Amino acid sequence: MGLAYGAGYDDFEDELQGEGHTVHLSVTPADLSGIDCLLDEFWNGHDDQDNLNLIDFMLDGGGLIMGGHAWYWSYSNSDVSHNYPGNKIAKTTGLFVSHAWGYNTVDFRVVPHELTRPQAAIEAIRADRIDNQTLSVEDAAIADATLSSCTGVVALDFDGFWGPLRETVNVTGWTVIQYGTLWQNVGHNLGEDPVADTLLRVEAALTQGLAASELPVHPSHVEFPGEVPANATRISRTMSIDGNQSGLPSNFGYSQARSHVRMTTGLYAAPGEVVTVTLPAEVVDSGTYVLVGAHSDSLWGKSQLHRHPQIVRWWYVDEDTMEVGNAFGGPIYIGIQAGSILGDFDITVSNAVKAPRYIHGETDVFQWLQQYRHDPAPWAEIGSDQFILTVPSHEIRDLDNPQDLMDWWDQALGMEHELYGYTPWPRVERAVFDAQISAGWMHSGYPFMAHDLSVAGVVNVSYMSENGDWGMFHELGHNHQWMPSTLPGTTETGCNFASVYLMEDLVGVEGHGAVDPVQRASRMRAYFDDGSNISNWSVWIALDTYLIIKEEWGWDPITEALSVYYTLPSAEVPVGDTEEFNAWVLHVSNATGYNLAPYHAAWGFPLTQATFDALEHLPVWVEDPLRGEYHAYDAILRNLSTANVTSSTADVTWDVYDNGPEHIPYCLLRSDRHGQQLPALAIQRQRGYATGRFRCGRD
Repeated sequence: MGLAYGAGYDDFEDELQGEGHTVHLSVTPADLSGIDCLLDEFWNGHDDQDNLNLIDFMLDGGGLIMGGHAWYWSYSNSDVSHNYPGNKIAKTTGLFVSHAWGYNTVDFRVVPHELTRPQAAIEAIRADRIDNQTLSVEDAAIADATLSSCTGVVALDFDGFWGPLRETVNVTGWTVIQYGTLWQNVGHNLGEDPVADTLLRVEAALTQGLAASELPVHPSHVEFPGEVPANATRISRTMSIDGNQSGLPSNFGYSQARSHVRMTTGLYAAPGEVVTVTLPAEVVDSGTYVLVGAHSDSLWGKSQLHRHPQIVRWWYVDEDTMEVGNAFGGPIYIGIQAGSILGDFDITVSNAVKAPRYIHGETDVFQWLQQYRHDPAPWAEIGSDQFILTVPSHEIRDLDNPQDLMDWWDQALGMEHELYGYTPWPRVERAVFDAQISAGWMHSGYPFMAHDLSVAGVVNVSYMSENGDWGMFHELGHNHQWMPSTLPGTTETGCNFASVYLMEDLVGVEGHGAVDPVQRASRMRAYFDDGSNISNWSVWIALDTYLIIKEEWGWDPITEALSVYYTLPSAEVPVGDTEEFNAWVLHVSNATGYNLAPYHAAWGFPLTQATFDALEHLPVWVEDPLRGEYHAYDAILRNLSTANVTSSTADVTWDVYDNGPEHIPYCLLRSDRHGQQLPALAIQRQRGYATGRFRCGRD
């Protein structure tokens, strides 16, 4: 038994010897003489000759056991099938490591099911569909689980793996998934037929991995994203691309801040057709991609599918002339890596279809009305230098006023940027409307995704002006949330600053039942009656905390406080819940000019004495609506001249910093001589800062 040099397996020596094996340490592939079986590591330093030696060793009857992982390697490398050291001989050894990770849950005392071997699972899937040897649902589920861990990582040139699966798909036909809106019970139910699920994964691997010239015209494109008219002309177009794209700082944590920035070409790739893209040499290997398709949400996590789970295709720019495509078709973009400074460069796209496109401030409206909105591709883009909407073309065929629509959306985006205080905003935001998205009604990111049920309202400026769209504003708000200023519990709160602001100030309506005064009062009553537990402070009740400040001072102090975080030195960035709560109270207090520590403490914020001390120079906010109604504040007196009177007469003075409850405060005096409590002396004072004085004497 040989233990490979540098593999770290020397600890097995005693065990193997105890089992009667002769053990050789520090064995290398250069000398495998006298070895019956080699224990080696996948992540090794073997060169091509070493790998040939291992293959010859195996083919001559030697045994090979390999262990290791590739998940860490994959962080800085690509193509695990071909480039990961141990996988370079996988086609011969049958031993393959993916870049996935898992847990140490293997129990060698339990014999694995036969279908946990990929070869057996493939044969069973093929037999089920082609030879009518029907698998039980249980066995089919095991086979699907086995192959699902392989289809996303095993390269298509592993013919022993893919050959039978491709044959099965070719015989049974490609899967057509019926289009349906969010509420319809149609489509493909994952888990209902595990063999069908496996074939769906095979289709995804093929449409994601085949060369452009080998891509099929996937029949499900008719359902979604749609057909290109049979008479649509294929064209060639040269255009300029802005290669200077900073993206967003990574602290905009819900915005997919470092995603490749999509630069629209205004062209569409027909399903399964080869499109040629020519780019300058300096763009090659710069991190740039050609993206074909807009609907980039993966749907493998859904239980019911209303479209295929993966319908976009990213093509890395590694040549100056590339053939690209998409089995489902899709808009063509140039994806610029965030942080790139490539400058302007020209590209040429050939064999593509015109897509409807309106660029605010550039597109001639007359030409839009007469020509551009009628361009044949099934997806259109309406955009500006602030915001781009990717929508089904049939939704904009009758759009007569794109300039008014984008004026309105530009105003909305500008208001959001100004509200959160990060200007100028360095990225054009995008919204893509889809048959189905990975999570929620809409979700943030780049692009932020929404269901196509929303499109009709979003492209109707009259509707938006009168009704707005809380969800659209909400998701754009998510993209503006800076992580250090997003307090615990406020992931779904800070984004609603935008929804409230735009619904009230742009649209002129309340916008959501949860901000109705009656609901707010009821919610606050329940929260404070329950002891204002900060662990229950989230979403709507957290929004109430901010809205009360907004209703006193407007949005400006909140904007000012948020803006502080963008330029904080790293040593001052709050870390952990307590620091985050305290930092916010300091910043928003300074922005309002009032000590808001008592106010936030009433909500249950875990404030430190240092925070209270740091804000003592500011007047306390004594007009906040919590006082008396929801929370009884303690009175705070400062600069008491004496706490203990021993002389026959004395002047006692103090400053009233916080008058606490509404009722008239009092002072209790005790007589040292008689040990009797004297009547309370009523001391009238103003709210807030005031000075108190009284004279006392012995009786």
